[in-house]
Amino acid sequence: MKIGMLTIGQSPRDDIIPEIREVLGSEVDIVEKGVLDGLRLKEIDDFYSRKSDPILITRMNDGTEVKITKNHVIARIKDCILELEAKGVEISILLCTEDFSEIKSKKILLQPGRLLKSMVKAILNKGKLGVIIPSFDQIQDIKKKMA
Repeated sequence: MKIGMLTIGQSPRDDIIPEIREVLGSEVDIVEKGVLDGLRLKEIDDFYSRKSDPILITRMNDGTEVKITKNHVIARIKDCILELEAKGVEISILLCTEDFSEIKSKKILLQPGRLLKSMVKAILNKGKLGVIIPSFDQIQDIKKKMA
């Protein structure tokens, strides 16, 4: 079975994939794809604006943290999914917790953000939930999501 791992940064993701590979076992072929693959840091500067668009934090191959905004990467995510499908991937997993409901796939597409939101709503009847985020810039986006 082939599973696609799609990062909103650059691949390979040596900080995540080895652990996933260990869980999935050797029978699963993991195909990695990054939304920012092939781009230099200077080219990615245009992917970040301070408007109302949700801010996403990701990384380059060398581990450099970068900020991008959701609307700047939607088309690139769609292209990456098509590339993964062309490589015979049966399931794609988006390695991002942002909700990309507008992204569709002919195959199975797992979006952890959608799963997490549903899971939190199901188990948290009352009280408060602590959320750890990578950047201060994301606080307002998180507050909107949790309202």
